[in-house]
Amino acid sequence: MDPKAIFLGEQGTSNREHGITFVGDDVFTVKCREMKIQFFTAESSNSEIKQNTFPHVFNVREDSAEQLKL
Repeated sequence: MDPKAIFLGEQGTSNREHGITFVGDDVFTVKCREMKIQFFTAESSNSEIKQNTFPHVFNVREDSAEQLKL
């Protein structure tokens, strides 16, 4: 998948429906369509990373601030 159109501002949204974020060797988050599963939490980019006892699940379409865990 070529993301050039997104970076150049020619397209407003990605064609991708999913994404996986790694921090080191750990899967930090998994996003598929409007659902996001977060296995670790960090308050900011310079704060300690904490593993969640249970993954946090969010509907990012309905809750873009990720405040309401499902």
